[in-house]
This record gives sequence, C-alpha cells and structure tokens, in this order.
Amino acid sequence: MKNLLLRIYNFIIFYRREKKIVIIIPSYNNSKWYKRNLDSVLSQHYSNYSVIYIDDNSSDNTAELVESYTNMHKNITLIKNKNRNGALKNIYEAIKLCDDNDIIVTLDGDDWFAHEKVLSTINYYYSKYDIWITYGQFIRWPFGEIGQCKELNSNVDFRKLDNWYPSHLRTFYAWLFKGIKDQDLKAENEFFIVSWDLAFMIPMLEMAKAHFKFINQILYVYNMNTPINDFRINQQKQIKAAQIIKNKEKYSAI
Repeated sequence: MKNLLLRIYNFIIFYRREKKIVIIIPSYNNSKWYKRNLDSVLSQHYSNYSVIYIDDNSSDNTAELVESYTNMHKNITLIKNKNRNGALKNIYEAIKLCDDNDIIVTLDGDDWFAHEKVLSTINYYYSKYDIWITYGQFIRWPFGEIGQCKELNSNVDFRKLDNWYPSHLRTFYAWLFKGIKDQDLKAENEFFIVSWDLAFMIPMLEMAKAHFKFINQILYVYNMNTPINDFRINQQKQIKAAQIIKNKEKYSAI
C-alpha cells in the first residue's frame, strides 16, 4: 500500500512540475482585442511562464493600451517596433531572446486561449511524452466551428499536404526553431508576410519526425471577426507563399 501511495505521489509531483513556457504575441492594430487576448493569458492556472508582446508599429493605440495594461505584470515584456516587420520576423526576433529549452507558444494578437488550463495542458504533454513540438485544435469565433486540425502520421510529407492540419495551438522548443535556416523563413531575402506559419512549422516537424504530438483538445480561439485576417485580404499571396515554402529543400530528421 505504501509503495502504491509513493508511486501516486511521485506521479503527481512529476506532472505538476512546471516547465518554462514563453508566450509570443505578434500584434498589429489590436486595440479592440488586446484585453481579451491578454486576459486569457493572465487567467492561466500556471505560474512558470512569461510573455513577449510585440506591437508591430500599430497605427491605432494598441501599444499604449498594452503598456498600460501590462505595467503591473513583470512577466510581460512589451516590444514596440518603429517599423512594421510582420509576424514571422517578430517571432524570429523574440525567440532569439529565449533560452533553448523554453517551450514557445505562439498566440496572435487578435486571438485568445480557449480556457484557463491551456498552459497546464501543454506542460502535461511535454512532461508525459518525448516530444519537441505540438499542434492542437482551435475553434472559429464567433461561429463556433471546429478547426481542420487532425492527427498525422510521422511519415507524412508535410510539403504535399493540400490542407494545412498542424495549426493552432502551435508550441515547440526554442532550440528546434533555432535549427531552421534563415533563408527558409524568407523569399527574396524578406521574411514571409503571409503563410508564415508553414515557413517554420514544416521544417520543425520534419526535424522532429516522430517527436511531435497532436493535442486533440480545443486550446485556441481563432478570431474570424477581424478585418485584417490574411485570408480576407491576401488569399492569393497566401497561396503563392505557401507554394514557395513547400518547394524549399526538405529537412532531415534529427
């Protein structure tokens, strides 16, 4: 009986150990959404995390609102760009500030976490499984539609997928992202502005091979109610960029 109780105790302690998580939020013109976005972060039942919020030279007052909101929160770093860089370059620069073993979570500035246990769920998966990268499931707001994400075999060719399944919520170790060649994040020496998630997810999934996990839970709310979504204004550019990314050289498994 004592041995059983000890095993249960050790199990609980192991899975309650909080790994360091860094939430990276690229944001542009989100004065309407910043509070809902950050409220969902600060309501997490998790303590070992920090936030890097990048305002991409917004033309509204997003930066000022976020600065006022985050003044009392020491675990939130606000970066105010003087020029527009685009989400991918902002994520790239933010990850350079992170330790290799930090678990990175990307959260767009107009979206939010689905509930208060998102980070603890991520911690559970990284503690239980030998994984380096995860993707999850999301819900489209305000329509309530479930996203297209699904479990994929480790032998799948991510560059030949017609539909993109490894989407929100995206998490990965910083060291894995740092293994991507700079030129694979760019076209004509400029960071991808659209379809940028494919530019880093495909190489990392290829390097990880069997070390990835689909989290079949709704962890992310994708805001369909914002007018600057890429699918609304840049659909053709998205298709073209995705093809350029898929045509780049495949990565070998680590």
